[in-house]
Amino acid sequence: FNGDGPQYVGSEHFNILELDKPDDNLFSSNNNHIICDVYDWTNGCLWIQNGTFVANDLADDGIYGGFVLGETFTWEYIYLHQDVSQSIDLHGSITIHGGEFRVYGGKDQSLWGTHANANVSMNTGVLDFVDQGIAIQDVAPFSFTSTISGGTIRTQKGFTVQSPGFNPTGGTVELYGAQNSGISTATGGAFYNVNINKPSNFSTSVRIWSSVVKNNFMVVEGFAEVGFGDKLTCWSNLEIQDGGWLGVNSGTIAMKHLSSVNVNANGYLSLSGYEEAKSRVKGIVPTEQYTISINNGGMLDATFTIFEDLPEQGVYIAPGATVNPAYSFTNCEFRNGMSGPTTLLSIESGQDIVIENAVFPTNAWGGQYNVRKEVDAGSVTFVNATGGFAGEAFENDPFNRVFWSNVPVNLEVNNLIIDYGVILCFNAQQTITVADFVVENGGSATFIAGNKISFLPGTTVKPGGYMNAYITTTNEYCINLDASMVTIASGEEELKLLPEQESQRYSIYPNPTTGNFTLLHKGDFLPGNVQVEIFNMQGEKICSTSYKAERKHDFTLSGVAAGLCFVKIMAGDYVESLKLVITQ
Repeated sequence: FNGDGPQYVGSEHFNILELDKPDDNLFSSNNNHIICDVYDWTNGCLWIQNGTFVANDLADDGIYGGFVLGETFTWEYIYLHQDVSQSIDLHGSITIHGGEFRVYGGKDQSLWGTHANANVSMNTGVLDFVDQGIAIQDVAPFSFTSTISGGTIRTQKGFTVQSPGFNPTGGTVELYGAQNSGISTATGGAFYNVNINKPSNFSTSVRIWSSVVKNNFMVVEGFAEVGFGDKLTCWSNLEIQDGGWLGVNSGTIAMKHLSSVNVNANGYLSLSGYEEAKSRVKGIVPTEQYTISINNGGMLDATFTIFEDLPEQGVYIAPGATVNPAYSFTNCEFRNGMSGPTTLLSIESGQDIVIENAVFPTNAWGGQYNVRKEVDAGSVTFVNATGGFAGEAFENDPFNRVFWSNVPVNLEVNNLIIDYGVILCFNAQQTITVADFVVENGGSATFIAGNKISFLPGTTVKPGGYMNAYITTTNEYCINLDASMVTIASGEEELKLLPEQESQRYSIYPNPTTGNFTLLHKGDFLPGNVQVEIFNMQGEKICSTSYKAERKHDFTLSGVAAGLCFVKIMAGDYVESLKLVITQ
């Protein structure tokens, strides 16, 4: 087809369809269907309206010329097939007013604005690069331009933008299919909407390099990740839907004012980093607050992440949402909320959550609370929380379900010898595991856990040494012990539960005591010089005295906190340790 003026073609199967119309178009309409084995372009534009066009091969090394698709019907289509030895770079223009424009094959990604001027205009319809990705980059003297107000551009592979010519006012970029892919924007380019629609078995991923999304970013299904040092900037809604997973690994999510992050049922948001490279969830600028909600059925895990520029409810964990117990805000920082009766973290689920090493810096924003829990279900325990805004003084906890502790969740005690005169206490909210641990004569070790204490091979208590272990049911740990303890005293071969040594020469009464007690020598022979030292559970010496040849000696301890103390008695070569319980 050549010459001046428009030409029209009806339904036909061509061997080679050649287009050479420098000043006009080849039109097909009225439900016509055109197939050609080879499409050979020289000049002009192919216009398909209310019909279809299939090219089983492109004679040119790229997509050349102009294409216009659609006007009325969604079933209209243009399908272009390229062999794997030739490119699918755009050397011309694609205009879509409806229907579907597909490009198959090609040896590599489709370059726009790199080797020729290129243009895409869309207000509806679909542009689908089935087998390759898209890369837009202006290379002088060429450039890319576009007018995109709607429709969807799809690819199974990546979509990278390094041109201000791609800055749509509508429409969606969709990453789909079982291929690894990625997206990025730079040099003034941006996406409008982005949908991630990859396999729900997470067999492939979408790598998100720094990208600007002017409207919604949706993880419809599959896995996407913001990697080290990259930033996903979203102006409206970031949503993780059923079967979607968004990971942020030492990257940043930046949200526009009044935008939102939502993790819906069966969606998963994973935030991780390390001390020198934390992930961040923040406003685009510090004055721009957004909402972040893990909704009913949604799941979150977070470690080494900074949450800042937070809204009235802070990071919101809704009833029915789940925080991964293995990564429950561990080493996360919460800061820069809104002023007034606001909070940095709201946990309203019925889950029991333990948060280790959280940071709440000194309040410079004027908010009232660090954490809010207004649902009478579940609990939140902060372990080793730091910062000027940490602690129960700043919580909103009407049902007393938020706790603050310096006791670790789990503890391993390995390769340690408790020497003569050393008194130590070890505690954990869940499990203590002990291995290669020796208590020498005159040494004392106490273990307190909320769930389990495991003594592994290599744990030894020598004669005259003491090991005490118990499971607390009252959340009382080393700083506030009672007398409900198991005494373990044994030889070097194995641990056995035994009563107090019958050979003890001293006793204490009354025990427990409020501070006044008597140390009684039970034997017939009274020693000469007796040295007595008393230690609290932190190993601090709180009393030291000596006396001579007394059967009993009275003590008065004042200002000593309630809990367990150890009384060390030294008479010549004889050493004995006794437990003393101080009550209020």
